[in-house]
Amino acid sequence: PGVPCAHNHAVGHHCSHCKEMQWQMAYAASVFMSRDAAADGKLPEEFIHQGMKEVVMHEVGHTLGLRHNFKASAWKTLAEMADLDKGKAEGIVASVMDYSPPNIVPQGQPQGLYYTQTIGPYDIWAIEYGYASIDGDEAAALAKIASRSAEPGLDFLTDEDTRGGIDSDPYSNRFDLGKDSLTFVRRQVQATNELLPKVVEKAVKDGEGFQRARQMFSRLFGEHWRALGFAARFPGGISVSRDHKGTPNGRPP
Repeated sequence: PGVPCAHNHAVGHHCSHCKEMQWQMAYAASVFMSRDAAADGKLPEEFIHQGMKEVVMHEVGHTLGLRHNFKASAWKTLAEMADLDKGKAEGIVASVMDYSPPNIVPQGQPQGLYYTQTIGPYDIWAIEYGYASIDGDEAAALAKIASRSAEPGLDFLTDEDTRGGIDSDPYSNRFDLGKDSLTFVRRQVQATNELLPKVVEKAVKDGEGFQRARQMFSRLFGEHWRALGFAARFPGGISVSRDHKGTPNGRPP
Protein backbone atom coordinates (compact mmCIF):
# COMPACT_ATOMS: atom_id res chain seq x y z
CA PRO A 1 0.00 0.00 0.00
CA GLY A 2 1.08 3.56 -0.58
CA VAL A 3 2.97 5.32 -3.30
CA PRO A 4 5.98 3.73 -5.08
CA CYS A 5 8.67 5.89 -3.53
CA ALA A 6 11.64 5.66 -1.21
CA HIS A 7 11.10 5.22 2.52
CA ASN A 8 11.40 8.69 4.04
CA HIS A 9 9.62 11.22 6.18
CA ALA A 10 8.32 13.27 3.29
CA VAL A 11 6.47 10.83 1.04
CA GLY A 12 5.00 7.97 3.05
CA HIS A 13 5.97 4.34 2.53
CA HIS A 14 5.48 1.33 0.31
CA CYS A 15 5.69 -2.42 0.85
CA SER A 16 8.34 -4.40 -1.03
CA HIS A 17 7.94 -7.55 1.05
CA CYS A 18 6.91 -9.83 -1.82
CA LYS A 19 9.74 -8.62 -4.07
CA GLU A 20 12.39 -8.94 -1.38
CA MET A 21 11.14 -12.39 -0.44
CA GLN A 22 12.43 -13.51 -3.87
CA TRP A 23 15.97 -12.92 -2.62
CA GLN A 24 15.23 -14.76 0.62
CA MET A 25 13.84 -17.75 -1.25
CA ALA A 26 16.85 -17.81 -3.60
CA TYR A 27 19.21 -17.69 -0.63
CA ALA A 28 17.30 -20.53 1.04
CA ALA A 29 17.48 -22.60 -2.16
CA SER A 30 21.25 -22.16 -2.17
CA VAL A 31 21.51 -23.30 1.44
CA PHE A 32 19.26 -26.32 0.92
CA MET A 33 21.15 -27.33 -2.22
CA SER A 34 24.53 -26.97 -0.53
CA ARG A 35 23.29 -29.22 2.29
CA ASP A 36 21.84 -31.79 -0.14
CA ALA A 37 18.35 -30.98 1.15
CA ALA A 38 16.99 -29.84 -2.21
CA ALA A 39 17.63 -31.36 -5.61
CA ASP A 40 18.62 -28.72 -8.21
CA GLY A 41 17.59 -25.91 -5.86
CA LYS A 42 13.96 -26.99 -5.49
CA LEU A 43 12.63 -25.74 -2.17
CA PRO A 44 10.82 -28.10 0.25
CA GLU A 45 7.04 -27.73 0.04
CA GLU A 46 6.77 -27.07 3.78
CA PHE A 47 9.17 -24.15 3.43
CA ILE A 48 7.24 -22.66 0.50
CA HIS A 49 3.87 -23.02 2.24
CA GLN A 50 5.12 -21.32 5.40
CA GLY A 51 6.68 -18.46 3.44
CA MET A 52 3.54 -17.94 1.37
CA LYS A 53 1.31 -17.82 4.46
CA GLU A 54 3.63 -15.32 6.14
CA VAL A 55 3.51 -12.99 3.12
CA VAL A 56 -0.29 -13.21 2.90
CA MET A 57 -0.67 -12.39 6.61
CA HIS A 58 1.66 -9.40 6.17
CA GLU A 59 -0.27 -7.96 3.23
CA VAL A 60 -3.65 -8.53 4.90
CA GLY A 61 -2.25 -6.61 7.86
CA HIS A 62 -1.71 -3.65 5.55
CA THR A 63 -5.31 -3.82 4.35
CA LEU A 64 -6.35 -3.50 8.01
CA GLY A 65 -4.23 -0.39 8.41
CA LEU A 66 -1.12 -1.80 10.07
CA ARG A 67 2.26 -0.32 9.24
CA HIS A 68 5.57 -2.16 9.15
CA ASN A 69 7.09 -3.04 12.51
CA PHE A 70 10.77 -3.74 11.93
CA LYS A 71 11.57 -4.31 15.61
CA ALA A 72 9.14 -7.22 15.98
CA SER A 73 11.79 -9.81 15.08
CA ALA A 74 13.69 -8.93 18.29
CA TRP A 75 10.99 -10.52 20.48
CA LYS A 76 12.49 -14.00 20.89
CA THR A 77 15.97 -15.48 20.90
CA LEU A 78 17.00 -17.89 18.14
CA ALA A 79 17.02 -20.67 20.76
CA GLU A 80 13.40 -19.88 21.69
CA MET A 81 12.44 -20.01 18.02
CA ALA A 82 13.61 -23.63 17.89
CA ASP A 83 10.57 -24.67 19.98
CA LEU A 84 8.29 -25.86 17.18
CA ASP A 85 5.13 -26.35 19.25
CA LYS A 86 5.42 -22.98 20.96
CA GLY A 87 6.21 -21.33 17.65
CA LYS A 88 3.04 -22.74 16.09
CA ALA A 89 0.95 -21.56 19.04
CA GLU A 90 2.23 -17.99 19.43
CA GLY A 91 4.52 -17.24 16.49
CA ILE A 92 8.27 -16.69 16.39
CA VAL A 93 8.19 -12.91 15.80
CA ALA A 94 6.01 -10.34 17.58
CA SER A 95 4.35 -9.13 14.38
CA VAL A 96 3.70 -10.34 10.86
CA MET A 97 4.37 -6.72 9.82
CA ASP A 98 8.14 -7.19 10.05
CA TYR A 99 10.21 -8.40 7.09
CA SER A 100 11.43 -11.77 8.37
CA PRO A 101 14.21 -13.88 6.83
CA PRO A 102 13.93 -17.68 6.68
CA ASN A 103 14.81 -19.24 10.02
CA ILE A 104 17.19 -21.94 8.77
CA VAL A 105 19.15 -23.44 11.64
CA PRO A 106 22.64 -25.00 11.41
CA GLN A 107 22.69 -28.67 10.50
CA GLY A 108 22.18 -30.96 13.46
CA GLN A 109 20.14 -28.44 15.47
CA PRO A 110 16.35 -28.61 16.06
CA GLN A 111 14.52 -26.82 13.24
CA GLY A 112 11.62 -24.68 14.38
CA LEU A 113 9.32 -22.86 11.99
CA TYR A 114 10.96 -21.40 8.91
CA TYR A 115 8.47 -18.50 9.01
CA THR A 116 6.00 -17.39 11.65
CA GLN A 117 2.56 -18.91 11.05
CA THR A 118 0.28 -16.82 13.23
CA ILE A 119 -0.17 -13.21 14.27
CA GLY A 120 1.94 -12.03 17.19
CA PRO A 121 1.30 -9.99 20.35
CA TYR A 122 1.95 -6.67 18.62
CA ASP A 123 -0.64 -7.46 15.91
CA ILE A 124 -3.31 -8.33 18.48
CA TRP A 125 -2.54 -5.14 20.44
CA ALA A 126 -2.60 -2.88 17.37
CA ILE A 127 -5.87 -4.35 16.08
CA GLU A 128 -7.41 -3.93 19.55
CA TYR A 129 -6.48 -0.24 19.50
CA GLY A 130 -7.86 0.27 16.01
CA TYR A 131 -10.99 -1.88 16.08
CA ALA A 132 -12.16 -2.58 19.65
CA SER A 133 -15.76 -1.66 20.45
CA ILE A 134 -15.62 0.97 23.21
CA ASP A 135 -18.47 2.13 25.41
CA GLY A 136 -18.05 5.37 27.30
CA ASP A 137 -14.88 7.49 27.32
CA GLU A 138 -13.12 6.49 24.11
CA ALA A 139 -10.00 8.61 24.72
CA ALA A 140 -9.47 7.07 28.15
CA ALA A 141 -10.03 3.54 26.85
CA LEU A 142 -7.56 4.03 23.98
CA ALA A 143 -4.99 5.56 26.33
CA LYS A 144 -5.28 2.49 28.55
CA ILE A 145 -4.65 0.19 25.60
CA ALA A 146 -1.70 2.28 24.43
CA SER A 147 -0.18 2.34 27.93
CA ARG A 148 0.87 -1.31 27.49
CA SER A 149 3.68 -0.32 25.10
CA ALA A 150 6.49 -1.41 27.47
CA GLU A 151 5.24 -5.01 27.63
CA PRO A 152 7.36 -7.71 25.91
CA GLY A 153 6.48 -8.16 22.25
CA LEU A 154 4.95 -4.68 21.79
CA ASP A 155 8.01 -2.74 20.62
CA PHE A 156 7.33 -0.72 17.45
CA LEU A 157 9.65 0.95 14.96
CA THR A 158 8.62 1.49 11.35
CA ASP A 159 9.89 2.74 7.97
CA GLU A 160 11.09 6.17 9.02
CA ASP A 161 12.95 4.57 11.96
CA THR A 162 14.70 1.97 9.80
CA ARG A 163 16.64 3.65 7.01
CA GLY A 164 19.86 1.67 7.00
CA GLY A 165 22.81 3.74 8.12
CA ILE A 166 20.68 6.81 8.89
CA ASP A 167 18.65 5.64 11.87
CA SER A 168 20.11 4.65 15.20
CA ASP A 169 18.44 1.50 16.53
CA PRO A 170 20.49 -1.59 15.55
CA TYR A 171 17.60 -3.89 16.51
CA SER A 172 15.27 -2.41 13.87
CA ASN A 173 16.15 -3.97 10.51
CA ARG A 174 14.62 -5.59 7.49
CA PHE A 175 15.31 -9.34 7.38
CA ASP A 176 17.23 -9.76 10.62
CA LEU A 177 16.09 -12.21 13.28
CA GLY A 178 16.25 -12.70 17.03
CA LYS A 179 16.53 -10.75 20.26
CA ASP A 180 20.30 -10.51 19.77
CA SER A 181 20.99 -9.48 16.18
CA LEU A 182 24.67 -10.34 16.58
CA THR A 183 23.81 -13.98 17.30
CA PHE A 184 21.91 -14.05 14.00
CA VAL A 185 24.85 -12.38 12.24
CA ARG A 186 27.24 -15.03 13.56
CA ARG A 187 24.88 -17.80 12.44
CA GLN A 188 24.57 -16.41 8.92
CA VAL A 189 28.29 -15.75 8.53
CA GLN A 190 29.15 -19.23 9.80
CA ALA A 191 26.68 -20.76 7.34
CA THR A 192 27.98 -18.82 4.34
CA ASN A 193 31.62 -19.53 5.25
CA GLU A 194 30.73 -23.21 5.43
CA LEU A 195 28.78 -23.30 2.17
CA LEU A 196 30.72 -21.01 -0.19
CA PRO A 197 33.58 -23.50 -0.78
CA LYS A 198 31.00 -26.13 -1.81
CA VAL A 199 29.29 -24.05 -4.50
CA VAL A 200 30.83 -25.63 -7.61
CA GLU A 201 30.66 -29.16 -6.18
CA LYS A 202 26.98 -28.87 -5.24
CA ALA A 203 25.64 -26.73 -8.08
CA VAL A 204 27.41 -27.98 -11.22
CA LYS A 205 27.36 -31.43 -12.77
CA ASP A 206 29.98 -32.67 -15.23
CA GLY A 207 29.36 -31.19 -18.66
CA GLU A 208 27.34 -28.21 -17.38
CA GLY A 209 28.22 -24.53 -17.42
CA PHE A 210 28.80 -22.58 -14.24
CA GLN A 211 25.66 -20.43 -14.34
CA ARG A 212 24.02 -22.12 -11.35
CA ALA A 213 27.24 -21.87 -9.34
CA ARG A 214 27.41 -18.15 -10.11
CA GLN A 215 23.84 -17.70 -8.91
CA MET A 216 24.46 -19.67 -5.72
CA PHE A 217 27.68 -17.79 -4.98
CA SER A 218 25.91 -14.47 -5.49
CA ARG A 219 23.13 -15.38 -3.05
CA LEU A 220 25.44 -16.75 -0.37
CA PHE A 221 27.99 -13.94 -0.57
CA GLY A 222 25.17 -11.37 -0.67
CA GLU A 223 23.76 -12.78 2.56
CA HIS A 224 27.23 -12.77 4.14
CA TRP A 225 27.66 -9.07 3.28
CA ARG A 226 24.12 -8.13 4.36
CA ALA A 227 24.52 -9.85 7.75
CA LEU A 228 27.75 -7.98 8.46
CA GLY A 229 25.84 -4.77 7.74
CA PHE A 230 23.61 -5.54 10.74
CA ALA A 231 26.69 -5.87 12.96
CA ALA A 232 28.04 -2.56 11.67
CA ARG A 233 25.02 -0.73 13.12
CA PHE A 234 26.00 -1.52 16.73
CA PRO A 235 29.04 0.77 17.22
CA GLY A 236 27.42 4.09 18.09
CA GLY A 237 23.91 2.67 17.85
CA ILE A 238 21.15 3.82 20.20
CA SER A 239 18.12 1.70 21.12
CA VAL A 240 14.87 3.65 20.61
CA SER A 241 11.63 3.39 22.61
CA ARG A 242 8.23 4.90 21.82
CA ASP A 243 6.99 4.68 25.43
CA HIS A 244 5.35 7.89 26.67
CA LYS A 245 6.13 9.68 29.91
CA GLY A 246 4.22 7.87 32.68
CA THR A 247 3.89 4.57 30.78
CA PRO A 248 4.05 1.66 33.26
CA ASN A 249 7.64 0.35 33.24
CA GLY A 250 8.37 2.91 30.54
CA ARG A 251 11.88 3.17 29.12
CA PRO A 252 13.85 6.31 28.21
CA PRO A 253 13.10 7.39 24.63
